[in-house]
Amino acid sequence: MWEKIASTILRNRLVLIISLVVTTAFMLYQTMNVQLAYDNPKFIPDDDSDMIAYKEFKKTFGDDGSVMVVGIKTDKLRQLNFFNAWYDLTESLSHKKNIKQVLSLTNLKVLKKQTKLDTFEGYPSEKIQLVSENFIHEKPQTQKDLDSIFVALHDLRFYEGLVFKDSSNFTLMAITLEKNILDTKERVPFVGGIEDQVTAVCDKFGVDVHFSGLPFIRTKMSQIIQQELVRFTLVSILLTSLILLFFFRSFPTLIFSLLTVIVGVIWCMGILVTLGFKITMFIGLLPPLIVVIGIANCIYLLNKYHEEYRNHKNKIKSLQRVISKVGRAVLFTNLTTAVGFGVFVLTGSSVLQEFGLTAFLALMAVFLVSIILIPVLFSYLPAPKKRHTKHLDYKFLNVLIAKIANLVQTQRKAVYIVTIALVATSIFGMTRLKNVGYMVDDISKTDKLYTDLKFFEENINGVMPFEIVVNTRREQGISDVRTLLNIDLLERKLSDYPEFSKPVSISQTMKFLNQSYYDGDPRRYRPPSMLDLGSIMDALPKGNTNTEMLNSLVDENKQKARISVQMADVGSVQIKKLKEQVELLADTIFNFRKKTQYTFTDSIIAIELIDSVTASFDTTYHSIAKVTYTPVDSTSRTDLSITGTSIIFLKGNDYLINNLLMSLMIAFIIISMLMASIFKSTRMIVISIIPNLIPLLFTAGIMGFFGVNFKPSTVLVFSVAFGIAVDFSIHFLTKYKMELKHSASVPKAVAKVQREISTSMIYTAVILFFGFIIFVFSDFGGTIALGLFTALTLLVALLSNLILLPSLLLSYDSKKIKHS
Repeated sequence: MWEKIASTILRNRLVLIISLVVTTAFMLYQTMNVQLAYDNPKFIPDDDSDMIAYKEFKKTFGDDGSVMVVGIKTDKLRQLNFFNAWYDLTESLSHKKNIKQVLSLTNLKVLKKQTKLDTFEGYPSEKIQLVSENFIHEKPQTQKDLDSIFVALHDLRFYEGLVFKDSSNFTLMAITLEKNILDTKERVPFVGGIEDQVTAVCDKFGVDVHFSGLPFIRTKMSQIIQQELVRFTLVSILLTSLILLFFFRSFPTLIFSLLTVIVGVIWCMGILVTLGFKITMFIGLLPPLIVVIGIANCIYLLNKYHEEYRNHKNKIKSLQRVISKVGRAVLFTNLTTAVGFGVFVLTGSSVLQEFGLTAFLALMAVFLVSIILIPVLFSYLPAPKKRHTKHLDYKFLNVLIAKIANLVQTQRKAVYIVTIALVATSIFGMTRLKNVGYMVDDISKTDKLYTDLKFFEENINGVMPFEIVVNTRREQGISDVRTLLNIDLLERKLSDYPEFSKPVSISQTMKFLNQSYYDGDPRRYRPPSMLDLGSIMDALPKGNTNTEMLNSLVDENKQKARISVQMADVGSVQIKKLKEQVELLADTIFNFRKKTQYTFTDSIIAIELIDSVTASFDTTYHSIAKVTYTPVDSTSRTDLSITGTSIIFLKGNDYLINNLLMSLMIAFIIISMLMASIFKSTRMIVISIIPNLIPLLFTAGIMGFFGVNFKPSTVLVFSVAFGIAVDFSIHFLTKYKMELKHSASVPKAVAKVQREISTSMIYTAVILFFGFIIFVFSDFGGTIALGLFTALTLLVALLSNLILLPSLLLSYDSKKIKHS
């Protein structure tokens, strides 16, 4: 069949070249419309229960990931010039288009109680109203004015821990962005403009400024993806060019190999746009991968071409044999690599599905381009000269291959002992692997994005959203005093956790209203009593800004309320523990009644208490006898759920790892089936798989010994590396199968295959190694891990296929004699 394919390609070369040019032109046109993905990547399916709850939360209360935060910590905040500059900055940002709201130290809102005379049924009466006004009415004119502001500021208990801290000169500015700009490309220059404007003000006074929040983090990560896409594609082209030139010493070989991979990259981007996908962090890896894999195809094809031409000096015959003898192996190597990526289509994650489908189609397109372009272009070029085939006789390489062949023929027992020891050590290392991921795991620890996040964790315990939804299951249930007391109790319990910041909730708001109702007395910053609650709500004018604030914390029926907490990036394992602890704590508070029995002289009195209500008894006359918790009636139960971006990340991290592991198993099965279609022998399938499993075990062991966490970016290594590593086995065994037809014995067949195929395998491994190792210069930790560990896996896979694979063939086939 492959002889017919070779003949067809060479006879119709002009038509095929024109077809490639037209198709490439179309793909290039499509590439002009490529877009970056600016929305939050979806790793969880839409029908997942946690995702449904999160969508319901956003529908009820709005997006929890739209706030960009700016933080400073400086004593210059108390100096008049800088404070007024911060004041002007706040005002400027507040009037900026696409900014919904700015909350800053200089524009805090307070409520003032006003008493107005009114009449009720003809009698004079007083009507109390809480009116919203600015805490700072105008910019302070003197240092004395500013000092007075900071003195009065300490009475605003609602904002302490959110906007300022009593214990330091820290202050925060929260900038809420409009939804319509968050998921568009305009977000990048817009967020960048805000950053530049704030930085310019702070630099003028020598103040260090810090930025964070999900919109800012996602924007910066999108910029890094865009920069790395171009940078690594260019670097991979330059690096592979130098290696190709070193191996082949031929500029035409270099130029047309590069043309092949450039066409492959154009097709990759064209396929991406045609499918309607955008560039994500995963898809951004594809162009440089296409370069190195495309170059690997060129190496196998060109090595065979030079080898055949040196044997019989017939150019067209050599090109025909290139297609007929190597074409099938190149097809299956590209197919197995494509399967390593393509199995991600079977996951429920839309991000991985897009990555897998694009990678699969792009890799198969690279094969199509390579198998057509290389033979056709070289059919128009002059025949290779002697200097072009000298690379086949590199003395160092030939000596190395000869030593490997001798090792395989004479020291197989030692090979097996070393292999077993390596596997045992690797398995021990694997036991040290930990499954944990962080929301900014892929950011370098020295990057400002990471250090700024740590700045906010040190000062306000973090900026990652953690949302608790309280559903009373009845209208006006949130207005019940007991519910408010329970929310307050839960919040006080949460304050014991160093991972959580001060919450924002209806309870905090009601404490703020209660303090305002009592003329700003900070001692009244506590939940209102049942008697005061109605009066306070009546004092709020309809349409007031504070009513809008309440609407963002409770639903319109006052059946549900949110407790919005920011948290530190503590990792997926710790988030899971915190979620379980908070769920248990909240359920105990809302759905159990605590009864404490006190002993008074000779009698026992059972008193039902909520922890937020203080009981004052003289300890001389009583002692605690017993504490019990009784579940509330089923009709009075409160439904509690925990959601938010942090929880979705946790679920997404676990879901992604599980799906990647499942994809690896599926890839293993599919690639085994592909091997079965080539060799039709269970023995050969086992022999081909073993040398490619050992590198995976070795890499997993290294990760365990060096404390590299098991996370999506590192799990990805195994599926990708296995699909590429098995290519070495396919080339070796395909050649071995052909040689058995003409060799008198297995040792002779193995020795000949080693002499002829090892050079191409080494060339390809060098290209792949450097093609992946360039990723260690990435700004993403996940990309660094992918590059480093894939390169390591491929290097071990080369050694395994050069040494262990032929050893296994000799051991299992040593008695087999193949007669022609």
